[in-house]
Order: sequence, then structure tokens, then C-alpha cells
Amino acid sequence: MVQMGQVITANVAALILLLIVKLHMWNQYKAGRLLDINLLTKMMNLTILECIFDTLVFWIDGQNFLGARVINYAGNIIYYILKVAIAYFWPLFIEYKITGSHEKVKKLAIILGIPLIACSLLVLTTPLSGIIFSVNEDNIYTRSGVWFVIPNLLLFIYVILGTVKVYVNRGKGDKYLLIPAIFFIVPVLSGIIVQVFNYGISLTFIGIAIGLTGVYLSTQNESAYKDPLCGVYNRRYYIDYVRSFCNSRKKDDFLVGILIDMDNFKQINDKYGHYAGDKALQLFGSVLRKQIDDIGFAVRYGGDEFILITKQSEAAVDAVVANIVKEIDEINATGKNEFHLSFSYGIANMNSDSNMDEFLRTMDARMYEMKRNRKIQNEET
Repeated sequence: MVQMGQVITANVAALILLLIVKLHMWNQYKAGRLLDINLLTKMMNLTILECIFDTLVFWIDGQNFLGARVINYAGNIIYYILKVAIAYFWPLFIEYKITGSHEKVKKLAIILGIPLIACSLLVLTTPLSGIIFSVNEDNIYTRSGVWFVIPNLLLFIYVILGTVKVYVNRGKGDKYLLIPAIFFIVPVLSGIIVQVFNYGISLTFIGIAIGLTGVYLSTQNESAYKDPLCGVYNRRYYIDYVRSFCNSRKKDDFLVGILIDMDNFKQINDKYGHYAGDKALQLFGSVLRKQIDDIGFAVRYGGDEFILITKQSEAAVDAVVANIVKEIDEINATGKNEFHLSFSYGIANMNSDSNMDEFLRTMDARMYEMKRNRKIQNEET
């Protein structure tokens, strides 16, 4: 039995929630949005449409005015196709958040688009085949056996694919995506499962609306702590993290910090232009993320200065530095870039007796000591 009051309440709540989020996103729209925000917006727009069609198909069911049966068929066809399309964008969103590659997103979109098109064609033939649903002469909608599960199953697969991608990459610098993935998958799948087994209520789109809102809020919180150029954390995150450590540390707790300064960065900008400078920073950021993300995190402290933070042993820290040196040398050896990358660094420990200022000053002093020693060696040779 259709519970029309519940259907309207759930869908109106979903509409209000999504419209509030979209209003909040308006400044990003005016400034020009990245692909992840565009994909998130597409999911929101489709969900808004689905709230309308979901309400329509429940209301039209059993109505006997002229054209009601046609509207019932058309509304349900659009309903099923759009529902799957919403989930289709989820793994694309995750792919971009993890890789940042437009090309990889395009390739994945083609692959995942094949089952979406096949399912859409299946739904479109329903008025002739009745394979997904049927509408009888009295304009009563009926699910067709187990076949109506096909669109819901594909939706489920898309959601799981994106979430599994997050889990697999949890150790590659994208651990923050675990929380928004959970925010999305739990309410979405809960709503779908309840609605599949309890026809007459509507929880799918309020679940999706809650999931998308959670994803948006989580990614916005994450972006406040990320450096957009290098893909590492920013100074604000470093300050908040170290301050939190200082306030909650116990006697044997410690942090290890590595302050890294790119050598001759000003010359790269002056000689090859700021585009080359940005490319150098991006390369450097990617190397640091790759080498530290399993045991800590990287921060762009300012300009061409980075800080690596970990709680690992001295041997682990030495291994990280050695791997960074090795990878930078490999990049230079390719000859693909007009500039040469190198860096100086200083390591310091923070324990129960030291404070934030001492921690940074020690790293800074040891880094400049390395620079001075190198300069002396170069003059002697």
C-alpha cells in the first residue's frame, strides 16, 4: 500500500536538503568548478529530478483520467533510468578524487556507461516486454517478478565499485575519502534495501540526499586543509595537528619532522617561468606524498618549503629521505624537464619537553646548516 504522506515528506525533505547544499555551492559555480564538484552536482541534479518523478509515479498510480496510464509508464521509465544514472557518477567522482586525472575518468565513464545504456534500453522496452514493470488497464503499477531488481542491482554495483576503490586506495594518501564514502554508502544502500522490500514507501532519495550532503561537507572540510597545487596538506593542517599533539601528548609520545626546502626554486621561476615553477612544485609534492603517506603526511608549509610529519623510528625516517633522494634523481635523469630538482632538509624530534616553536626552529636550523655545508663544499671544489 502506498503511503503517500511519507513519500511526499521524504522527497520534500530531500529536495530542501539538496537545494540548501546547492545554494552553498553557488560561489564555487561562479568561480569555476573542478571536475569532482561537477560530478557531485550532476548527482544532486539527478536526485532532485528523481524526487519529483518518485512523487509523481506514486501519485499517478491508480488514477483514471485521460493519459494517466501513459504518464505512469513514462514516469516510471524515467524514474528507473535516472536512479541508476545517479549511482553511475559515484565511481567517476571517486576516480577523480583519487587520481585527479580527467583521462582516467573519461575511460572509466565509457566502461561504466555500457551497463547503464544496456539497463536503460531494457527499461525503455518495458511497455512492450513488461520485463521490469507493468501498468494494467486500471493504471495500476506492478513490479515484474525479480526483473525489477536489475536497475537496483546496477545501482548497488556502482555504489560498491566507488567505495571499494576508496578502500583499496586507503593507504595512498586518500584516507580522508573513507569518511565521505561511508557517509554516502550507508544511507543510500539502507534506503534502497528498505524500499525494495517495502513497496509503498520512499527512502531511496532521502538516503541519497543525505549521502551526497555528507560527501560534500566532508570534502569541503578536507579541501580546507589541502594545498590545491601540490596535493599535500597546508600550513593550517600542520599547525592544527602539531598543536593538538602538544595538548594531548603523553610522556613517551614523539613526532619527527623533516623540513624540506627546494634548492634554487627562485632560479627555476626566473629562468623558465612560473609554469615551470608550478610543475616543479607539483612533481615535488607527488614524490613526498608517495614516500610519506604510509607512515605520516606531507605539508606545504609555504612557497617551496615542505614538512613531513611521522611518528616512526629514526631508521624509517632515514629510509623515507633516501627514497625521496632516489626518486628525485630518477626524475632528473629522464631529462623530460628543463629544470633540475634538488633539496635540502633538516630533521627534528618533538617530545614531551619541546614546543611547536622549538620544533620548527630546530628543523629550520638543521636545514640551513645543510645548505651552508653544501655551499662550502661547492666553493672548495
